[in-house]
Amino acid sequence: MEPRELRTLVAMPESQVLEFKTRVPSPSMIAKQLSAFANTSGGTLIVGVREGGEIVGVDDPAEAREV
Repeated sequence: MEPRELRTLVAMPESQVLEFKTRVPSPSMIAKQLSAFANTSGGTLIVGVREGGEIVGVDDPAEAREV
């Protein structure tokens, strides 16, 4: 994803197809969220963003990639 695309998504409110998480969720929570997206219209899960679009990052980027 290009930075421009990410900024566009972060500027949008959360919805049925867009979810923000401030921390890396547990694998089971990721599975539930992605399953919900898959069973509807699809969606995007962005980690390191607060509801409202504030980018806060993640403490350990390597951990975020491992999940």
